[in-house]
Amino acid sequence: MPIIIKDKKMCCGCTACQQICPKNCIEMVRDNEGFLYPKINRNNCIYCGLCERACPEISPFDIVSPIDCYAAKSSDETIRKESSSGGDVHSHCRICPISKWRCFWCKV
Repeated sequence: MPIIIKDKKMCCGCTACQQICPKNCIEMVRDNEGFLYPKINRNNCIYCGLCERACPEISPFDIVSPIDCYAAKSSDETIRKESSSGGDVHSHCRICPISKWRCFWCKV
């Protein structure tokens, strides 16, 4: 059965249902307040149920505590002042070639 949102409080607008749909029959539509909600094209829906299983509101997942948590910043004050991450990403990417790690980042 395709995802059905009877109460808008049961949708966080995360688009998980749209992203997982194998038939691309879920469109996220803005309501009059600007919030996104799924609109299903029932003619294309194969009723696989993936959208409902992906929905964190309909099928909530167990919250687990992280095992470890780390914080870091660059020791170079110039880099730290010019960075939104405290220079941590810059510092890690500088050592990647040396340690043979791979670094990936996105430019927004």
